[in-house]
Order: sequence, then structure tokens, then C-alpha cells
Amino acid sequence: MQSPRRERGGRGAPLVALNKERAGEEKRGIVRWLRPDCQAPRAKVRAGKEEQIEADLKLPEAAAPELPRDDAALVAALRQTLRAIGRPAEAKDVAERFRDGARASRRVERGLRLLAAAGVVRRSEAGWFLPSDRAA
Repeated sequence: MQSPRRERGGRGAPLVALNKERAGEEKRGIVRWLRPDCQAPRAKVRAGKEEQIEADLKLPEAAAPELPRDDAALVAALRQTLRAIGRPAEAKDVAERFRDGARASRRVERGLRLLAAAGVVRRSEAGWFLPSDRAA
């Protein structure tokens, strides 16, 4: 007696062909339900064009500026970044705008403290901010 696989033509060729045929039908929006009364109401098959989703618009690492090593350049970059953010922000949020990302949070915090000591920025419950940019 031959195995069932050999009787069907070997390697399941008809099954593969049927699978390709059904996949093509589903792309065109034709779905063959085994139990339509149970399956169709829960179906999430969409025919036609896919809808567009929103993308995360963070700068790619290559385009993000590097966090300066020099203290003077660091505080200048942080001041400019806080101005660009335009609202109170935590050190980790500011750090994510630089190539080093969250790893630079300590250096950013240090730079923000230097700016605070100079009276350039202030700290609130919402985060660090430039006093002239704070919304009332």
C-alpha cells in the first residue's frame, strides 16, 4: 500500500495550488467561510486599498545632532533644544533629541542644572523650561 502523500501526487502539490488560489481570492476581497454565521461577523478582512497609518516622526539617529562634550557648547545646545520644544520637558525627553538618546540623560541633566544656576532655565513639576517660553 502506498502512503497517502504518494497517492495525491507527491509533496502536496494540489494543496499548495489551492492555497495560492485562496490567497489570491482573499486579496481581491473574496473570502470563503466555513461557518459564515460565526466567522463573518468577527472578520477583519478589508477589500481594496489599505488605510494609511501615522508614523512616529522621530529623527533618525544619523540626522540627530550629537550632544556636545564642551560645557559651553552643551548649555547652548540645551537652551536651543528647550526653545525648540516650546514647553516644559524632562531631561530624558531633551536627551532623546540627540544622537546619544536616553543614554545622555545624565549629561543633559547636568547641563540643565548649569543653565539653572545661571538663571537661564527653571524647573517646575512639568519639567525644565525657559522662563520666557513658559505658557501662563
